[in-house]
Amino acid sequence: MHIPIGGSMKYGVLLEFKGYLHDVLDNCSTADRYYYAVDNLFKDLQFSSVREIQGETIEKLLRETETKQEFTKAKNGLKHLKAFDSGLNLPSEKFFRETAARKRNRSLRPVKTLEHDTISRKVNAIRDVKLKTAFRLMEKSGLRVSEAAALQKRDISIDGDIIKIDVKHGKGGSNDVVTCMPDKWLAGKLGVLLEALEDEGRPFYAAQTMKNKARAHGLECHDFRRIAANVYRDERRADGEPLPDANEETRNFLRHTRFSVTKRYLRNRKLHFKAKKFKR
Repeated sequence: MHIPIGGSMKYGVLLEFKGYLHDVLDNCSTADRYYYAVDNLFKDLQFSSVREIQGETIEKLLRETETKQEFTKAKNGLKHLKAFDSGLNLPSEKFFRETAARKRNRSLRPVKTLEHDTISRKVNAIRDVKLKTAFRLMEKSGLRVSEAAALQKRDISIDGDIIKIDVKHGKGGSNDVVTCMPDKWLAGKLGVLLEALEDEGRPFYAAQTMKNKARAHGLECHDFRRIAANVYRDERRADGEPLPDANEETRNFLRHTRFSVTKRYLRNRKLHFKAKKFKR
């Protein structure tokens, strides 16, 4: 499986590919998804050019992917890699079609439990105000980490405790305005961060930097969006039951086109959410 070429050369090639993806794709999250799918697929290989990777090796690695979702991300990433470097030995469409048909549709991941208290304590303990503010903003707005990283000063308006975000180039290239759930601490700290910036200045770190820093604190960036979904809908309940428009309002808050997507973020058989018990 190993190709005897220096690993540092391999990562130089892949980093150039990452830059290419960000140039040709409007959505940073999609670009990162395809890059990391290819990077993970080739993690045990060493090469200085993708031309050195045998087609049989690529097919073997694709067969070893566990789920259809993992396979599809790798397939799409490889197709972009072929466009970036025509020397890639890309498998045939017949191979992709037949292999996809044998993959499982269901996720192999276990039930995920989100304890809002625990996550809030971890965020509150962060000393890096810039990072802490970004995480609180994602929790109150439902923004994806790529969307938060792309924000400029001019995209954010603050009126008292109310924060409005002009999201440009969201998932699927959409543009939306998001009104955050009220947070006095967040409004104050974000206002201070913005004061020092020009209109085009970015208040937060790059998306991958925030993901890395989140992991170092025992956190996952996308959990803030899951928390936002559940808290937002919980605020639209009466006697424990959602109000008639609660689901639709939550769908709009998360900027989904279908509620079937929103349901994945709410309490279900794959996601258990434990609401906050203490006050910040």
